[in-house]
Amino acid sequence: AEPSVRREAAGALGRLGDTRAIPHLLRALLDDSVQVRTIAAGALAQFGAKAVPTLLNALREDSADVRRAVVWVLGQVSDPNQPDGKMIRALLGALRDGDWIVRQAVVGALGDIAVRTSDGLLRSRIVSVLATCLDDTEGPDETPYGPQRVCDAAAASLKHIGEAALPQLLDGLQNVEAIHP
Repeated sequence: AEPSVRREAAGALGRLGDTRAIPHLLRALLDDSVQVRTIAAGALAQFGAKAVPTLLNALREDSADVRRAVVWVLGQVSDPNQPDGKMIRALLGALRDGDWIVRQAVVGALGDIAVRTSDGLLRSRIVSVLATCLDDTEGPDETPYGPQRVCDAAAASLKHIGEAALPQLLDGLQNVEAIHP
């Protein structure tokens, strides 16, 4: 089918909310069309917590692009006031992924969760983890959107978290080499 048809189908499956669509939407994350992949990821996010078990399994996919999209979806479907411990552990484990693009997505997802949660302990734990990512300099130095290294994403997430991350941001400023070698 044409990309426009696949894109519309992915969007419709998300709106319908039938969990039988989840494996099909996961496969759509491998589509050649970036628009289809984007719509599929958004459709998966519409399933909320119902998609989490399948998404956690998808973190073992061979494709770094799929793992990155899955991480983004997990960050979107997390309930910030009742975080799923298994999902948080899976995201933390994905920080050891061999592909920087997945680690960069994890840093963003964790930052989003930390911003939305009312659980101060969880926010504090995430801030500590993000601070360790300031040393991960993998990724491109220059893109049309600026640097896209893991450490840059970690610094942006800490900035987004705000006051709760102040000590880590100050440390990052003291150790400028860790952020921009």
